[in-house]
Amino acid sequence: MLGRNRKKILLLTDDFSATYYLGFYYPLQSPKSPFTCCTLARQDIINRTRETSPDIFFEDILNLEKPDLVIFNRYGLPHGQLILEKCQQHSLETVYFIDDDLLQIPANLGNARSEEHTSELQSHSDLVCRLLLEKK
Repeated sequence: MLGRNRKKILLLTDDFSATYYLGFYYPLQSPKSPFTCCTLARQDIINRTRETSPDIFFEDILNLEKPDLVIFNRYGLPHGQLILEKCQQHSLETVYFIDDDLLQIPANLGNARSEEHTSELQSHSDLVCRLLLEKK
């Protein structure tokens, strides 16, 4: 599945953290990977939507990159609802990758943190992928 037959992923991430590198960058850089990836980080999106309207920017990105899948990696970025609407207009599958251990968050932070990460996700019929990691 090399070359033109590779599926394209548009990855939207808060930052270039260990989660990004271990979960996406290194695996997708493998010559045997069936995927290619275009990544936009939070600061890139903030900067570029200052130059043009968010609506035009995201429409242009989707038309230029032509992804098969859009992954939101720890995505708490501005314009999230707009991006989801654009994905739906383009009939794109979306995946939410949340690697926080939501079951181990202290009670005094649990509701606020859980709400911050999941309230918007629960309101959509898109595919929601939550990986709950065990603390070691």
